[in-house]
Amino acid sequence: MSEAAFAAMIAEYTASEAAKRVLLETVSVADLVPALVSLVAAAASEQGASETAAEVTAYSMRLIVLCIVSQPAHLSVLTSAMTSEFLDTALIQCGDAGVRAEVAIGLYNLVSQVGASSSKNGPHELFLQRLLGLLPPFAGSSAPAPMDQYREYFSLLVELISSTISTRGIANEELTTVACSAIECLLTRGTREYDDGVTDEVLAGYLDVARVVVSGDASVLDKVTLSETAAGVIATRLEAAGSLAAGLVDVLHEDALFATLAADDRRSSDAPPPPMCKSPRTRQAAYSLQLQLASLSSSSAASLLEKLAPHHEDDSFAQVSGWRYYPGANARAASGYCGLVNFGCTCYVNAMLQQLFMMAPFRRGVLALRPGAGGSAGGGESPLQYAVRT
Repeated sequence: MSEAAFAAMIAEYTASEAAKRVLLETVSVADLVPALVSLVAAAASEQGASETAAEVTAYSMRLIVLCIVSQPAHLSVLTSAMTSEFLDTALIQCGDAGVRAEVAIGLYNLVSQVGASSSKNGPHELFLQRLLGLLPPFAGSSAPAPMDQYREYFSLLVELISSTISTRGIANEELTTVACSAIECLLTRGTREYDDGVTDEVLAGYLDVARVVVSGDASVLDKVTLSETAAGVIATRLEAAGSLAAGLVDVLHEDALFATLAADDRRSSDAPPPPMCKSPRTRQAAYSLQLQLASLSSSSAASLLEKLAPHHEDDSFAQVSGWRYYPGANARAASGYCGLVNFGCTCYVNAMLQQLFMMAPFRRGVLALRPGAGGSAGGGESPLQYAVRT
């Protein structure tokens, strides 16, 4: 039997009624669940990604779910073991995406099978509260973990928020506060993504949170209060758009999705160039929120269609690259080097110069040359010597 087939058989068995009866009769859930949580915490604390750690986490989480579903009276044992510190370690600080994913899936399955509850003592409400307590800062200081490690955390948070709203039919004050934070993130976070494959999962997560809260209860937008900084960013757009939803549609379009640098400003600093959303993940989150906001009124939808129309014209992308829109075109490479512009027939010369530049002795020798006492722009150097050195 293959390893995959064996794993499938175990998964099928642990989901069966027979397995639940065996656990009920032979296993002390009060002892097993804390041990399994400790095992998951140990796997999450390992350095680097490990297939073994992900598998250990997957089976441990399945057993935890099975124990609690078969003996719900022991739910308090689980909630005592899965503290906010555990969630932070296993869902955010853990550097193994496989482990983070298995923890998020396990917790979602647990909440789904035990049932969403409006009670403060229910697993749904309890884990939602603990996850909300781990929301990362979005402006100024850096988040406590790399920004690309928040995907699983936000995925679970969004699912719990969505089920909360569907159960209650309205966002409570706490979710309204979270929506305010999400909109603040959009307006004040700034650009964090370079073109090096690192996704700003903090921005994407907050955009998803805003979308799910607004889709469940659009009246949240009427209760939003913004900081002075965020209000200043959107002030002129609010005057033109007439509503917060329409103003946010404009911000998403102009700043998050389609902002570009003028040719003279490209590569002028180490700061990430616009737009805010370069990766497929953040762009998808921005588009989804924009669509949700535009659906709230016919005027917002008409405004968005008007903004999108020019991008479907024949020469719409000429200002960016001549034939397509590619946000990463303005980004500095991860190495820090800028490269040379190809004028159409200089690619081989450019390649040769770049090779020579990477030869440290040659580079130092050229840069060490000192111009003579001439009066030309090159100071007395030959034109070729001056061109190569500069």
